[in-house]
Order: sequence, then structure tokens, then C-alpha cells
Amino acid sequence: MKKNIIVANELLLAIANGSISNEEIFEMVEIHASIVREDIEGEFLKQIKCGLEKFHNDFNQKYFPESETRAMSNRNKMQPKELYSRKEVIAKLQICEKTFYNYSQSGLKVHKPHGGRKIYVYSSDLDDFLKSLAA
Repeated sequence: MKKNIIVANELLLAIANGSISNEEIFEMVEIHASIVREDIEGEFLKQIKCGLEKFHNDFNQKYFPESETRAMSNRNKMQPKELYSRKEVIAKLQICEKTFYNYSQSGLKVHKPHGGRKIYVYSSDLDDFLKSLAA
């Protein structure tokens, strides 16, 4: 496992200093995704995205807590809303789309306007769901 972490760190450094291009990374991901053939509807890529988002949040909380505190205080200044879009809920809770989907399957009430594709959550439903998670 330590070797994998070292390789991941080297990859992140290569991305940061520009010695590896996004195209090269995308190529590697696509090669690996093609090896993982049980990837139905891009689940492999969604899991990578979810893992990257979680790592990003955890990394910022550990190494840059003051910027996270500032971001949270700015979020708290937002006016309460009655209705949140799916993307707003994801940003507010700092979760990935897969987690949002799992929450919706576990009791979070979501609403779609008739014939619409967008997903919305009432603030009261979100509050109730979060309370049920804490219980």
C-alpha cells in the first residue's frame, strides 16, 4: 500500500509541476477503465471522481484548516433557501454525486419537476434527513 501512495504522490507532483499532461492522465484512466470491464455506465470513473473529491476535502481540512474555516463561514452567511438543487446540496454537504445518489436511495426526499431532469431537495427534507443520519 505504501508503494501505491508514493506513486500517487509522484503523480500529483507531476500534475502540479506540469511534467505530465491531462491528456496523458486521461489516457491512463481510460486504459485502466477498459481493463475493468464490469464498469457499467461509467461507475469506475464515478468512483475515481468521488475518491478525488473526498481526498481534496480531507487534504484541505488537514493541511489548510484556516481556508476551510473561511469557506465554511462564507457558506454560513448564505441566506437559507426553501429549495436546493442537487448541485447545491452536494456543495453544501461537501459530498460527491455518488453519495448524493446513495442518500436519495436511503431516504433523502428528492423532487423532479414534471418532465424535468433537474433534481431538487426542500430544505426541510434535507434537515430531516441529516438529523436521521446523526441519530
